[in-house]
This record gives sequence, C-alpha cells and structure tokens, in this order.
Amino acid sequence: IILYSIELYLRPSNEFYGRDEYASGLMRVAYSPGGPRLRNQLSGGLILNNAEPLRCSKMCTLTRPPSWSDQFHEFALTWSPEGIFMEVDKETYCHIVPEGAGFYEEMVAAKPQIANLWKLSGNRMAPFDKEFHVSLGVGVGGHYDF
Repeated sequence: IILYSIELYLRPSNEFYGRDEYASGLMRVAYSPGGPRLRNQLSGGLILNNAEPLRCSKMCTLTRPPSWSDQFHEFALTWSPEGIFMEVDKETYCHIVPEGAGFYEEMVAAKPQIANLWKLSGNRMAPFDKEFHVSLGVGVGGHYDF
C-alpha cells in the first residue's frame, strides 16, 4: 500500500527567525494522511519545532467518515494577534492561542536560542508574526519530513 497525503500549508516567506528546525514556524491548514485507516482524518495547527513534543503540541485533528478526498471542502484560516483559528466547511476544528507571554515560553526549555529570538521580537505570536505564503503539496510515504 502506498500512503499519500494531501497538504495545505502557510510557510514563512523570508525565514526571519531561521531555516533550521522550523525556527520561523509552519502553519498546517489542512493535512489528510490518506491510506485505508487514516483517510477520514484531517489535521491542522502550528509546527513550532521539528522534534516532539513541540512538533505536534499545537495540532488538532478532526475525524469525519468516509474520506476527506471524496468531496470538495472549503478551508479557512483566521490569523490575528490573539490567535489562529482553522475551519473546514464553516466548522472550526482548531483554535490556538499562545499561552502566557507567547509561544517562546514553550520553546525555551528545548531550544533556548530560538525562544530568545521569538521573545526579542516583542510579539507573543512569534514566530507567526511575519509574512507567510500558501504552499500546496502531496506527500508520499510517511508522516514526517524526509
């Protein structure tokens, strides 16, 4: 069985906080892993780092039978200084708000250098306080980067 995934992302336009380990963040608007057992799952959220637990700590999953690829769907993302909301077919399935003073508080133990850059920005939404662009894709083979 070949597993493929459908992907809709917002990627940082200029990698302001760095290129390595998602230092500049990644917004997963929609990701459906496919395959016979997972094709009814849709996930979205924020990727703060390439390693767990920060890779998936801001992810949300919506399960709806039979498959996300059987019909057309309408996706929306609301991105504000207060947080990020993701919707599919007018239903909010992910609501992410930075805790405390910002996302940097969650990153400081794992990656203090990156966390410090985010903190110095003065914006609690960092690294999601810069310009991003839409990226569409299809992945084959697994759930993580190769």
